[in-house]
Amino acid sequence: MAYIGGSGPQTGLYGTFTSTTAVVDAAKKGWPGISSVSGTAPSSASPYTSTLMYNGHTVPYYVGQAYHQGVSFWWNDYWTVSGPSSTENDWTSAGKTAGEHAAGVIMTASNSTGYLPQYVVIDLEGAIPPTNSSQFRTLVQGWVSGIITGSSGELTAALYANQYQWKSYDLNTLNVPGFVAISPISSSNPPSATGSNISGFNGYYGTCVNGNCNGDVTVLNSFGETNSIQFSDSGDDCGP
Repeated sequence: MAYIGGSGPQTGLYGTFTSTTAVVDAAKKGWPGISSVSGTAPSSASPYTSTLMYNGHTVPYYVGQAYHQGVSFWWNDYWTVSGPSSTENDWTSAGKTAGEHAAGVIMTASNSTGYLPQYVVIDLEGAIPPTNSSQFRTLVQGWVSGIITGSSGELTAALYANQYQWKSYDLNTLNVPGFVAISPISSSNPPSATGSNISGFNGYYGTCVNGNCNGDVTVLNSFGETNSIQFSDSGDDCGP
């Protein structure tokens, strides 16, 4: 199965991709990478994440199909995950269950398309988010285990966090690639989060000027290697 990764510094587009056409259009606008949202977590029920479906297909299916349309891009896949209810209270198990679920969806799509994302990223902003370091770290560790077992080691797990979480929970000590949120996108607002495991920064919200957001992209490229930018509507508002 083909794997498409990026080399930086680059900034891709973070957003909601509901069709193959949406992915292809973004790539044709010049975005070198796609950070797709494939799962949400409106409740704390198992499997602690819910696969987004559009017209009967998953987002990984649409992204994989886009590669067959003559475009090239790197790809990170994001899944929002909830922690467990207070009666369950097993954060490691919840993370593993969610990871296995996400991996299963991605691997099923890849059986049809032949492509895998560079990273499968956990976003811990679900129905029950972690409120302390122990919950955050054990949910992430469970996610990593689930991604590995659910894909027989073919996928690589990563995490998404804001700068407060990154610093307060010492996420630089986790042996897990990380993507750190930064807002506003400005050269006068450089990231304060550090760590050798930071793979890139996710900036929001992007601003289009004269049909592009080159100014924001330039700023993000000065911060990290494999970055993403999000517009306020999570759409494809303009090219880089």
